[in-house]
Amino acid sequence: MYIVIAQAVIDGLLNAGIFGLAAVGLTLLFGVMRVVNFAHGDLLMVGMYATYVLYSAGHIHPYLSAVIVVPALALLGVAMYRFLLRPLSGAPEHAQLLVTLGLSMVLQNVVLSLFGADFRSINVPVSNEAFELGAIVLPAARLYGFVVGMGACIALYLFLRYTDFGVITRAAVQDRTAAALAGIDVERVLVISTAIAVGLLGLAAAWLVPMVYLSSEVGHTYLLPSFIIVILGGMGSVRGAILGSIVYGLSQSLGAVLVPGSLGILVPLITFVALLLVRPSGLFRGTV
Repeated sequence: MYIVIAQAVIDGLLNAGIFGLAAVGLTLLFGVMRVVNFAHGDLLMVGMYATYVLYSAGHIHPYLSAVIVVPALALLGVAMYRFLLRPLSGAPEHAQLLVTLGLSMVLQNVVLSLFGADFRSINVPVSNEAFELGAIVLPAARLYGFVVGMGACIALYLFLRYTDFGVITRAAVQDRTAAALAGIDVERVLVISTAIAVGLLGLAAAWLVPMVYLSSEVGHTYLLPSFIIVILGGMGSVRGAILGSIVYGLSQSLGAVLVPGSLGILVPLITFVALLLVRPSGLFRGTV
């Protein structure tokens, strides 16, 4: 039993890397722009299909494809900001929600029309490799995903915490008018923040493709966990998203082992509700 629990803990931690990478972009977008992006999971799905196409057509390894997919999704994020989000600046929140929900439906149907409803996958050597620590098994793809995901999340936190751009970003979040009067190019901050938030999904996509099956609805698998992680950590907090992804990953894997049957899927939700009862605003506050 101890081996099973230890394996569940390892699995939960490894899953937290990709969950965190998916959630940190969502929390950054909310922290800077106050936009709840319902298309976040589908933007991840687009990145996964782009990785699949690069591998199928050009035999580019999924990990190497991040060099192309990350900038491409960053540009898609900039386009989303300029044509959808910026015109809605100051609009009621429900208008923003409907626009991102509409974008989600558009992306799903475009992918469905291009690739059909069949599941697709990529089988590369890393998909079947694993490291063994005694009785504990560490799937190579998940381990690499954890290292890259957590590394990118921590790098983003340090970037926002200790660079000049991070300082002006926090200033723009606190008061856009005052920041503009102080000489800060708020528009530039919003564009770069959106590009980073969506571009990180390209990194998550490249490391997810060797592990999962692709479909037009695969983004939904990561949308709800991302929202739970963002709310757990504190809306707009990058370090909260990092810690929230670990809490979610552990509760999901341990719940599947310790709770009988399909009731295990309720453990992350119960953990989510319990933590919010103790800290309604989440674990942390602020953009960093």
